[in-house]
Amino acid sequence: MYTRTPSITVRYSSPRGPSLPPPDPPAPAPLEEPSDEDSFDTPTTASSFEALVAAHCPTTQTEFIPSIKRGPFKGLRQSMLMGGCSVEATRKPTVSRETLVCTHGSDVAIDWYDVDLTVATDPTAGPDCPVLISFPSAGQLNTGEGLLIYLPTEMAERRNGRCRCGTAVFHGAGGLPLTSHELPGSCYCGSDCVGTILRAAHKRFPNSPIIVGCVSLGSAMFSNWAARNADECKSLGVSCAFYGCFGDSVRETRRTADTWPMGLGAIGRGVIYGWLDEINNCKESLRTIAALEEKHPTFSLAKLKKCKSLRQWDDATRMLYGYDSDEEMLAACDVRTVLHQHALPTLFINAKDDFLCPAGRMDGEVYDQMPNFARIVTNSGGHFGYVSSIPKKGDGGMDGAAHTPWLINIVEEFVELGVKLAAGEARV
Repeated sequence: MYTRTPSITVRYSSPRGPSLPPPDPPAPAPLEEPSDEDSFDTPTTASSFEALVAAHCPTTQTEFIPSIKRGPFKGLRQSMLMGGCSVEATRKPTVSRETLVCTHGSDVAIDWYDVDLTVATDPTAGPDCPVLISFPSAGQLNTGEGLLIYLPTEMAERRNGRCRCGTAVFHGAGGLPLTSHELPGSCYCGSDCVGTILRAAHKRFPNSPIIVGCVSLGSAMFSNWAARNADECKSLGVSCAFYGCFGDSVRETRRTADTWPMGLGAIGRGVIYGWLDEINNCKESLRTIAALEEKHPTFSLAKLKKCKSLRQWDDATRMLYGYDSDEEMLAACDVRTVLHQHALPTLFINAKDDFLCPAGRMDGEVYDQMPNFARIVTNSGGHFGYVSSIPKKGDGGMDGAAHTPWLINIVEEFVELGVKLAAGEARV
């Protein structure tokens, strides 16, 4: 049964970074690249980290075999299968929530997964017991959803308990109320909430390296913080990061969400409905919204409810963050403007048929020139739908690990590489 234990509240503070000049609009990438044969596709150039990943993570050199090999919208259908892996999960974990308060008063949290082996909760355990922190996607508002149900438990078991796993819970999501002006949206990608979460993880387990795993929105948020705070990222013991469905650019990802498919903007509308649902179902969030309406006369919940696209949502909320224009906001919140400063060893996994964050968007000199980047491009998989067999009700494999072996094995191997990087046994 998915349960939570009582919260711990901790306060941290960090100043907001300086604004940067607005970026040049990147060229749009194709939204769909169907292929007759699904196969593993390697980058055209190899960085030192790509060579390291190839040597230590052999599963990255194997082909991903999708469940859905033919037909229209196979990327979308493949992605929907990932949700099915958690319908009747046989090993739903319990979590202990550590609630944190950020610089501007935003409540965020880490949901720490409870495991039976005591070493995972021992703060004095050494560097061979890493901390795995996950930053989820916009659609994964609760810890007990999708991949996050079984991945942390699987990692802890495979490492015999020598792995602490926690999931970041964003402001206003996962049962947390809105307590400040930091509403969800593109503006939130410039928040220091990521730093607050990492500082808390490092304080709790100071002897352990931190390995970050991100999906979609989570990768946009963490990458932007990591690129603008490279020195602090290193001082907190962050060893490496894994990005699934990295969108390359907030601007382009927002544009795709607002137009796919066929100009309908189904993704953007769906994300907005999820955010509004979280707000409307929380009395404290509604009180915060009311206070913001009094402070900012041009802002209102009524305007948010009329938003039909993420761009409209951003226009309706950016004044809360102090941005005068969309370009000013993107200069501070879009990692594409500072990607060349991203010093952390990072593995990217993207599919060509990802309808929201296609792999083709990541072609460019910055990716070829960064020695700490490794890219894995698959022809199939959609938006992080790396499911190799179709889950069926009552088959006993609904915990997901049995249906996502390619992805699970890569994560396990990458965690081992992260430990070696932290110990100096492997170098970029």
